[in-house]
Amino acid sequence: MKKVIVFRHGDQEDLGRGDSCWSPDACLVQEGKEMIEQVARFYADLLRDCTVFVCSPLIRAQQSLFTMMDEIGYPGLPQLFDQVDNSCENLKTRRPETWYVKPEEADSFPDVKSIWMRDPQSVHAEGAHFFEGICQIMKDTDKSALCVSHAGMIDAGMAYAKSMMLGISDAFVAMKDVKKGQGVVFCFEDARLVQINELRDHI
Repeated sequence: MKKVIVFRHGDQEDLGRGDSCWSPDACLVQEGKEMIEQVARFYADLLRDCTVFVCSPLIRAQQSLFTMMDEIGYPGLPQLFDQVDNSCENLKTRRPETWYVKPEEADSFPDVKSIWMRDPQSVHAEGAHFFEGICQIMKDTDKSALCVSHAGMIDAGMAYAKSMMLGISDAFVAMKDVKKGQGVVFCFEDARLVQINELRDHI
């Protein structure tokens, strides 16, 4: 069974624009970093099998992914950045697009921006595009993939995937329900979605 694991980033700084505002330069606060470390420890057995890593280019998402990777300590992962730390400037200038890597093939960057990019058409379109990105990631991994994204896209994608499993993918309601540090696992067998597990127990 292949698994695509998607988490929402941890708590970020406000920057004076309010938590609901789209603020790409907001870094994780210390509590957010500790939250993500707790998440990684709680789900360590699930996360150790990951061989593909995908992330939104927003600073808080990149910091969340690297915090999880550091906590798990993936063996053999190439050093992609000269230096990875909590500096917004370091992360912001390195990868302007979705950060995507397979340890054995570090230069592979397929188009999976739909797992983090909002779709202005509708929530349904956003959910469908998110799930398309998840399926592309699934094809590129031999075991599991670890992704970090944002609430709206995860909520829409999860609702779309659940409705598709029920055979009603043309109509669904996306609940704004995924809290920071929470996530979901999309499980595939023979390229077919067979199960969706929500990851909420650690919060």
